[in-house]
Amino acid sequence: MQSSTANSAPKLATRIPSLDGLRAVAILLVIVGHSADTWGAPKFLAPLLHAGNLGVRLFFVISGLLITTILLRELDARGKVSLKNFYARRSLRILPAFLVFVAFIQILAVLRLVDSPPGDIVRALTFTMDYRDDKSWPLNHLWSLSVEEQFYLLWGALFVLTTRSKLSIAVVLLAVVPFGFRCAYLFHVLPTANPVAPARQFECVVDAIAAGALLAVFFNIWMDRRRVATFVSSQSCLWLGTALTVAAVGAYLVNTRIYDSIGQSVANVGLGLIVWYCVTAPGGFVVKVLNWRPMAFIGVLSYSLYLWQQLFLDPISRSFYAHFPVNVALSFGAALASYFVVERPFLRARRFFRRSGHER
Repeated sequence: MQSSTANSAPKLATRIPSLDGLRAVAILLVIVGHSADTWGAPKFLAPLLHAGNLGVRLFFVISGLLITTILLRELDARGKVSLKNFYARRSLRILPAFLVFVAFIQILAVLRLVDSPPGDIVRALTFTMDYRDDKSWPLNHLWSLSVEEQFYLLWGALFVLTTRSKLSIAVVLLAVVPFGFRCAYLFHVLPTANPVAPARQFECVVDAIAAGALLAVFFNIWMDRRRVATFVSSQSCLWLGTALTVAAVGAYLVNTRIYDSIGQSVANVGLGLIVWYCVTAPGGFVVKVLNWRPMAFIGVLSYSLYLWQQLFLDPISRSFYAHFPVNVALSFGAALASYFVVERPFLRARRFFRRSGHER
């Protein structure tokens, strides 16, 4: 039985349960983390300053699970993956809202209302912001989107160029090798001009996305084991995942080198367990909250929120729009406008590119 389900698409509902709710948690962590350092933010938010990094890492795990599931479903249904359709769907999902946001920031930069160096626009449009050490704020967050886009290029190509058995090897390597790169940079075995390389560059952080992809690739094999399936659907899995994640965050507070090396790997495992529980558990309070319609809707808005919160949650600005809680309200307002005016029309256009399974 295990061999028959190896590398097949995870046995999950077409619309994966709790996924939008998990996106909501991820973006709320980003908003809380960025808000904590803004003008007028209450002091009790200060300890949550680094929640944003955890939110991005959760986004990565979700993305790895979702994209790999979609590709495996297409492979199961058609025997092959269409790179043209895959990249077209991802482009229609990512580019419209992204280009509108970047264009708006450039207009503000020309009017000298925000600081955005010329190099930032080049890095943003080429999705290489993860390799830029720049302290300017408006486009700084696009490093994480750059990592995701680089992963889509690599992972989609591997689905076409290699076999299913070799995909298993590839995803394990992607989940393990970045730890070595982080240590090599941190302890100066490899030279780098970017001081934040271990926390941002593709080769150092792709293991977070690979954690989700690993879950998708081995999902059926693991769930065919009764003890594993029982554990994953129990709250013990949720509590273990939470404990590992909290331990990783605690490591950051003690020593950033500990977090940037082993801590990131521990966080990936913890978040992977949390996501695994949430998409498979039959019920419970956490699952109900994640599938609560207002929570799920925040998840639907998460991409636009991710883009636009950066403009308003500026830790340096003393303009009215950057004052807490006005900045949070404006972030949601801009996200709503972006979603309904820009995102939704292009999301509808994806129906022209055949796919297997639900995709957001």
